[in-house]
Amino acid sequence: MKNKDINKIKKNANDLLDEIYKYNFLYVFIKSIRHSLKKNNVITSILITILALILVLIKIGYSKDTISKFLPVVDVSNSIALVMFGAIIMGYTIFQALAQGPTLKEFLLNNESDKSQFHSYNLSFFNTTVLYLFIIIINYILIIFLKSIPENWYLIYLNNDINNFIATILISIYFLVNVYSLLEVKSFIFNLYKCFSINAVANTIDLIEKDDK
Repeated sequence: MKNKDINKIKKNANDLLDEIYKYNFLYVFIKSIRHSLKKNNVITSILITILALILVLIKIGYSKDTISKFLPVVDVSNSIALVMFGAIIMGYTIFQALAQGPTLKEFLLNNESDKSQFHSYNLSFFNTTVLYLFIIIINYILIIFLKSIPENWYLIYLNNDINNFIATILISIYFLVNVYSLLEVKSFIFNLYKCFSINAVANTIDLIEKDDK
């Protein structure tokens, strides 16, 4: 291996260690979100989806039975999140199994923007996993809260229009997080595809080099 490649691997490995030892969970999670939002069309896709659903969101927020209409949405979201969380954990296990030997060398040699491929994929998987864990926790809190209050509950100190407006904003934020999480699954699947491809190529090159010796 060339000295240039060795130095690059050392630098990328040190970047990974610095992230582990110097920063806490929240910092790494925020960093993973920033890294995710740098991808092409992520923010645009979220905004387009929310705009496409704006009439539905307003209808739910300004409905007389907002709680009874929103609760099934939370139930569906939770069911999807539980399945996705299990699939992501399994996918992350596959990624860790693939990131060995020649494949790991390729991951650390090649960069995506300012990070090694390994660092980039690791951040992406971390972000997706924590995001779905967050959604599951929020959904359980919402289910308990929505099932424990009357269906016509509202903030008594505010008039009806303001209550409806607040409900619409909060529901919109909830949908935004769910849409973002689904877009991250798309990235997760594509990253796994790239991992399999890199693994196949790296092992093929390694076999050829061994045969040539």
